[in-house]
Amino acid sequence: MVPGPIVHGIQQSLGANGADLAWVTAAFLLPAASLALNAGLLSDLFGRKRMLMIGVSVVAAGETLTGLASSIHQLQLGQAVTGVGAGVVIPASLAIATAGAPTALSRSRGVATWTMTLSLATMVGFLYSSLLSKTFAWQASFLGVAPLALVGLVVIALFADDSEIVPGRSLDWAGQVTLAIGIGGTLFAVASAALGSWTSVTTLLAAFVALTSLAAFPLAERREATPMLNLDIFKVPTFSAAVVAAVIGSFAFMGSVYVLSVRLGLQGKSATDSAIYFVVLQGVPSLLGLMLPRMMDHFRARPLIATGLILLTTGEVWFAFVPITRTGLLVLLGPLLLIGAGFLFIFSALTAAAMNAISARHLNLTTAVISAARNIGLFVGPIAITALLQRSAPPSNLDDLWHGYSVGLLICAAASLLATYTTLIWLREARTPTDEAWYSSFPRQTS
Repeated sequence: MVPGPIVHGIQQSLGANGADLAWVTAAFLLPAASLALNAGLLSDLFGRKRMLMIGVSVVAAGETLTGLASSIHQLQLGQAVTGVGAGVVIPASLAIATAGAPTALSRSRGVATWTMTLSLATMVGFLYSSLLSKTFAWQASFLGVAPLALVGLVVIALFADDSEIVPGRSLDWAGQVTLAIGIGGTLFAVASAALGSWTSVTTLLAAFVALTSLAAFPLAERREATPMLNLDIFKVPTFSAAVVAAVIGSFAFMGSVYVLSVRLGLQGKSATDSAIYFVVLQGVPSLLGLMLPRMMDHFRARPLIATGLILLTTGEVWFAFVPITRTGLLVLLGPLLLIGAGFLFIFSALTAAAMNAISARHLNLTTAVISAARNIGLFVGPIAITALLQRSAPPSNLDDLWHGYSVGLLICAAASLLATYTTLIWLREARTPTDEAWYSSFPRQTS
């Protein structure tokens, strides 16, 4: 999510309207969500380390293209390229972080450490981009990624362990194409409808292509000797519940982040002032990451996911009732800490639960599915709130505008409560899990 003040700079420089700016974030998340499962297959075929390096390189290229953009459409294209790289980086890095863990306990610790690192990196990214934007211009926020990517490539080349090529796997062209078009087309149709019209030719055509592709996907997979995604994986209740929690939890969290970014822009906060709020949102709660491995040791995933969702719900409701006229950091300190801590708990615990429910042979697949679910939720959150506001009567003043965003926050809170219910009812972990079970689970998957 690009901070509000940087978005304001983009709007002034490129003459973009609200819908154009909404498509900037959508352009990033759409390929990240629709191509994540392809990244899992490619990691099986070519190795995680190689795919991670390719993903980082694509991210650097996309951010450079974004920083050099002279029009809003070029900027959106740059963010789409970045999204392709991110769709590879997230699942590949998670798989590398947990691949060497021999037990369920050590895998949970690896997930907790990875989640904490991701949260800290996001916080540093906001500070870094805000500083560059204030010192130079908004373009520097994107161009500054390239040198960091170069450092990342050196670190990966020197220290990351590679994975063995999974025997028996092959490119599943029919499955890869139909699923990517199905997911991408569905998200594009949702965005087109939310930012435009539900009955436009673009929306209806995208929906038709997406539904056709999704219907063709299972047929293509049944004919494939080594399918990209064996749908029997979703017959594992713990895994399916974790995927649902990932979609809804990410939807609620990103909706809150989007509202925060808009609020700071409406209040006229500078890029560096805004960065402090994101430090509170993701930096301070990430300190809990130091305790996450121990909590994963003593508590099972279900209570941690439910606790995180309750924290997220409470923070969103609290945030919704803070008037827009109150501009200090202290008034948002409580809600932001609850939202940040809640998401940290949710994502760590559900990722560990999903990975411990599926065979180690399918590590790349597991991380790819969870990443795709997370990205789908992140995509839909801001789009849903934008659609709500566009369908409402035009606000007459700032308080009326904030009321619309407050309703969006309450919808996010309701979604979090729904995810809490599904987690408590649906997610069932074995009382005495064994590592042997992890390595032998899900026998139907062909690989």
